[in-house]
Amino acid sequence: MTFTHALILRIPDQIRLEKKIKAEIPLLQKQQEGLAETLRESGRVDVIYIDVPEGISSEFFNVDDTAVVINGTALMCQPRNPGALYFEIKTVLTDICWTLHECPEQYNGKKVYLEGSDVLFTGKEIFVGIRKHGTNMEGAMFLAKIFCDLNVIPIQLGDKAGPLKSYVSMASNNILSIGVGKEAQQILKKMEQEATFQYQVIKIEEEDCVNCLFVNGRIIFRKDKNEPKFVSLQSAGVELWALDVSELVKIGTPFSRYCLLFKEIRTSRAK
Repeated sequence: MTFTHALILRIPDQIRLEKKIKAEIPLLQKQQEGLAETLRESGRVDVIYIDVPEGISSEFFNVDDTAVVINGTALMCQPRNPGALYFEIKTVLTDICWTLHECPEQYNGKKVYLEGSDVLFTGKEIFVGIRKHGTNMEGAMFLAKIFCDLNVIPIQLGDKAGPLKSYVSMASNNILSIGVGKEAQQILKKMEQEATFQYQVIKIEEEDCVNCLFVNGRIIFRKDKNEPKFVSLQSAGVELWALDVSELVKIGTPFSRYCLLFKEIRTSRAK
């Protein structure tokens, strides 16, 4: 996948940690900067920081949930827990993207929920996780309306399931990393049944290792887990970069939520 920009919500010196979460803010900031620096080195990705007010809740740094950007078109999402920086994120995307749309509160007379961490773009088609505590069918239907030139495939997840990207990620071009647990294998079965294109699969034993970022020929994965199966990608010319996000994942998973990746399309802007 080719990307030119990454949007990150800067962690301030003071944040409000949700109940039962214990995390060190200086370490959160250090790991966030490590993510930003790794992205900068991944084919010269331009990292854009948005400053966040002091004291904001730790659950509002999931910038990947706020928008889906594909081929120069941005769709502002409708998360179940909307963040406080919707306008700021929208402003950045409006300046860079070819065109921008916003999710309505309702579609076909029903409430819309759409979270970017439930949306997996393979470079050819889009899989959308449908789950009780995340994206619903109306959200997937509206996304399909906006990206009508792509095949959009809803994947029903279990009632207790987390975001789709927790179970499956793009590890390289046409290669999926996916867990071996029951939920992940059910997802894989549905994807294989519904997909228009075929993909190779790397099965990851530990679920926490599945989530990764494939950026400009480089796979970025969790250093604290050190998944050995990613090494097989080196034969395909993929660079391996292990990143310590052990503190970041204490305030939310998967770690890909902490950046919004997109590619600038240099052409006339839609009116």
